[in-house]
Amino acid sequence: MRQALYISAAFGSDELGAEIGDLEITADGDLRFSVGEVEVLWGPAESQELKGEVLVALFSQPQISADAPAPLVVDLSAPENPVVSGLENVADE
Repeated sequence: MRQALYISAAFGSDELGAEIGDLEITADGDLRFSVGEVEVLWGPAESQELKGEVLVALFSQPQISADAPAPLVVDLSAPENPVVSGLENVADE
């Protein structure tokens, strides 16, 4: 429950905070939620501040947005090595 409150507090005044929904705590105690159309696997309570910083940084990338056309999943369970799946391949120009 604390994790869910942390997420709301961390992003409440940010544009991301307005898009947060579908908060779920799994049987393992991990947190999952959505930011618009993007599913976020927050993971366990460790490294909450780092996870918040990484999430904000990822959403500052043009390929990742709350209204992404394809289903995206951001896995922050290991915030030093976040994984984003569902991105379209972009050919080198």
